[in-house]
Amino acid sequence: MRTINSLTNYQNSYAESDSLVVEDLITDINNISSADVANAREVANSRIELENTYINEDNSITQVNVLFRLPGEDAIVEVPFVMGEAEKLKADFEEKNPNIDVRMVGFVPLNNQYSESGQDDTATLTPLMIIVTLIAVAIILRSVFGVGLIFIIIILCAGSSLGALGWSGTNINNATVVAPLMVMTLTVASAVHILSSVRQTMTTTSDRNEWVRTAIIDHGPAITVACLTTAIGFLSLNFSISPPFRQLGNIVFVGVIAALFYTLTMLPALISLLPLKKINAQASMDKGMTGLAEFVIKRKNFLLFSTAALVTVLIFGITKISLEDDFLRYFDEKYELRQSIDYYEENFGGLNALEYSVNSGIENGINNPEYLQKVSDLVKFMRSQPEVTSVRSYTDVVKRLN
Repeated sequence: MRTINSLTNYQNSYAESDSLVVEDLITDINNISSADVANAREVANSRIELENTYINEDNSITQVNVLFRLPGEDAIVEVPFVMGEAEKLKADFEEKNPNIDVRMVGFVPLNNQYSESGQDDTATLTPLMIIVTLIAVAIILRSVFGVGLIFIIIILCAGSSLGALGWSGTNINNATVVAPLMVMTLTVASAVHILSSVRQTMTTTSDRNEWVRTAIIDHGPAITVACLTTAIGFLSLNFSISPPFRQLGNIVFVGVIAALFYTLTMLPALISLLPLKKINAQASMDKGMTGLAEFVIKRKNFLLFSTAALVTVLIFGITKISLEDDFLRYFDEKYELRQSIDYYEENFGGLNALEYSVNSGIENGINNPEYLQKVSDLVKFMRSQPEVTSVRSYTDVVKRLN
């Protein structure tokens, strides 16, 4: 813990004759009189730098700002430890003061929430995604063994990517947590090609080796090109200025290469060895694709021009795309942190802050009246912007003291 700022220890500065007085807003926290409270309220409401920072509009809410400097040696332990201790303090304080509601926001709770949300997704979304994928594969292939084979391959590929993550010494963060889902999706896309080919070939022959041989010959080159280009695409994320995205690219790269390897080696081997039941009937999906192909051939001119027209119209939609990276909105409203963030922004205006360092260019230049006037003009301009809720500046203190 580095610093703690609050309304009570706010550095109240004022001039008294020729002297400069700097003291806590509440000088004796254990002996507070009604006069002290009234004086503190008057001072706090007269300080523009406290507006929408340490007091809200109706003086019903304040904040205690705790600045941490974590060692950075083991982020997996440090952030949860700080949050655990903070939760204990919060629970103890609310128990002693049942009429006061305490909410925690900031980067420490935010980083902790990333970890907890990642664990939640791993426990819920990942299994759900696997189940839905396997159901879709079962409907397409109409084969229990086929579903089992794909399940084995996606687990191996996801495990390979997570193993690469572990050996690299990289911690799971808000970007890398989605890597296993990406790898699983890409793996299914490759494995289904092999199994679909096997499903088609088994209607003409009972030779398992021929099933595998035909699948690899017909689809191996396409799968190889698709996996390699996808892997190179994710590897290009190493040019990103964001370390988490570079880590995501490397992890998915390993997973996609693993998918290529397992799809062209282990999957065919398992098809040859396991008692995969021969199905003579054509797959319903194949029938559907045949019908679709015939429709496209028959209506090729109509589809060509109508699709071109549709694409032309949709291109204008690209101009409507806006880029936004508001990490405070990454979490659903069901999380306590998101509720606290919304509550904070509703009452104080916002957690998104900018700090400007305005260099005077000369020694002791911050005492130059011309410099102070320029900074004051900048502050005045910022306060006139509708998106800005509060501005704190050294010039406010100088004006008040003089």
